[in-house]
Amino acid sequence: GTNEWVEIYNQTNTPLDISGWQICDNTSCDTLPATPPIPAQKYAIIVASSDTVSNLLPAFWYLPSEVTMINLNDLIGNGLANDGDRLILKRPDGVVVDEMNWQTDTGVWDPGAVDVAEGNVLARVPSGFDTDQPSDWVELEPPSVDLIYPDEAGTYTWYWGQSKTITWSATNNNGPNGDLDISIFYVKDVNHSGTINAGDTTHTIVEITENDGAFTWTVPSGFLGYIWIHLVAFGPENPMLNSGTVSGRIYDPIPIFIGPDSAESFDGAMPENVVAPELPVEVTEETAPEETAATAEEAVEEEPTGETITSEVVPEETTESIVEESAPEPARETTAEIVTEVPEATEETPILEETLAVKPEVVTEILEAVETVVETPPEPEVAPAVEPQE
Repeated sequence: GTNEWVEIYNQTNTPLDISGWQICDNTSCDTLPATPPIPAQKYAIIVASSDTVSNLLPAFWYLPSEVTMINLNDLIGNGLANDGDRLILKRPDGVVVDEMNWQTDTGVWDPGAVDVAEGNVLARVPSGFDTDQPSDWVELEPPSVDLIYPDEAGTYTWYWGQSKTITWSATNNNGPNGDLDISIFYVKDVNHSGTINAGDTTHTIVEITENDGAFTWTVPSGFLGYIWIHLVAFGPENPMLNSGTVSGRIYDPIPIFIGPDSAESFDGAMPENVVAPELPVEVTEETAPEETAATAEEAVEEEPTGETITSEVVPEETTESIVEESAPEPARETTAEIVTEVPEATEETPILEETLAVKPEVVTEILEAVETVVETPPEPEVAPAVEPQE
């Protein structure tokens, strides 16, 4: 009973305020609370509990922004009986605006509207079609929808800026599959609970797209934590005829590129027991390969000789930099740069903290190399810069 609901359709061309109207079954009536006017040719939904519909799962139905929710905080009438009951909509002056009945109840028609399967709905098709006959009411089944990638059971890691193709299968149980509209959202775990709850927020990926089974999305930056993909399929009859599904949770970190490997190579489930160390350096999208850092360390420790030297040692007052060592083959392209002079953290110069999605042993090796370069002073005999000689 707490998850029964009734839709109201405003078939007029102007907004309609139904505050103070009554919704009744065959035994009792409930007065509708003050509510915003229903826009022209749009819908309201009368519910006994706000848990029935939501823009967050879990809920029985997804609530589109165009639908006005009217929460009674009480059963509709004394609860709508499955084997037979009626619905009556009255104005405050008692005038009956609309009514219907189903199965064994004969208060409006005898016989009443047909029974429907559990989870299905009785609706006028199209909305607003009314000849005052039980035949106006037909059974509709919500769409069937399944996420393929990311699926409902998996766990994933998607990095900021990555391009991901969300795939699904959606079936229209009342007609052609192409008549379905698809909306895709992502839910942010803003309270970092690890589950979807009332403290989280929903954000639109695409408001309406075709039911073609795929949509490509670029993961946005600015949030570090878990997200979920929420996909909803809408039947063409009205926006409350919908079915939604939500993916398994997705870890959403900053991309860190290390050596020849990139963040893309770490795509998959983020181990629960991995906690990345706090980094005392500011890391850009490019990080020097470990062998380059080692070469710089050797360049600092070696005594100057008469041999040709192609490395450069920069005085302490400037930022330590790593210059590629000449070799017969082309120098290996670096994929990163480590800045070792870190300004005091401010809002304008954020420092990466402990929740980076990086393998701890790789970070440790890089930090050791950086520490050696930073803390090993140049020998007194080494000139600030040694130029190559022919």
